[in-house]
Amino acid sequence: MTRRRRVDRGRSDLGRRIGRRLPLLTAGATAVVVVAGAGVGVAKTDQFGTDRVGEVTGRGLVVSDDQYVKPIGERLVVNNGKIMSSTVSPDGSHVAASLADGGMALAILDLRTWQLQQLVGNNAAADLRISGNDVGQEGPTYAPDGSRLWLGQADGYRTFTVNPDGTLANPAFVRIPADGAKRALASGAVFSTDGSTVYAALNGQNRVVALDAATGAVTRSWPVGNAPGTSPWSAASCTSATRAAGRRHRVTRPSTPTTPRSRPTR
Repeated sequence: MTRRRRVDRGRSDLGRRIGRRLPLLTAGATAVVVVAGAGVGVAKTDQFGTDRVGEVTGRGLVVSDDQYVKPIGERLVVNNGKIMSSTVSPDGSHVAASLADGGMALAILDLRTWQLQQLVGNNAAADLRISGNDVGQEGPTYAPDGSRLWLGQADGYRTFTVNPDGTLANPAFVRIPADGAKRALASGAVFSTDGSTVYAALNGQNRVVALDAATGAVTRSWPVGNAPGTSPWSAASCTSATRAAGRRHRVTRPSTPTTPRSRPTR
């Protein structure tokens, strides 16, 4: 015979007042899990009281996974899409953030005034119009001197001139040829120390290419394995190319001009 148990619903004043728990509205709720043949399990979060998700309290911002979050410093909310990746300009004055699902591809934030300064995308509300809002997995990337910005997109990179005030201008496109039916899905670009070469991991073609930063021409190419997601070059020597799927390969950047080798690692 199954024994019935009473479950303590916690001390949520709001829950008692309206006669039911509202887990989507209040953080102070009791989670009940029923498992066949195992009775009733109870997990309580009474410490949240009647604090609601999204409220800022003395203990921090209440978030939906039963936590208080109290970040150090200030937050700047961008309402034009979710930030996929971001980078700080070389002089530390601006942040360039790639966006998705909001009608824009890129946002420029002025860290000196703590304001959203410019929106770039294929949208009538954009401050600077480009033909497409697709963005790569990483980046965008500033040139070492801060004069240019490269944004990874399908089939190559969208490049911009950086104005003295940090805004972008003169959009152009560096197209990377397809490999048969395989498109070049460009990830975050990495500049050489002198800014003359851009190294790019191409998800979709399973290779890394070196591009002439001035002309966009592909000067070298290396096969690296399945779905590279991040450019593998550092300014000093070599790193590992990360993978979105498949096995990882280590690509060695030699100090002498020999052919790089790619070997699988576990």
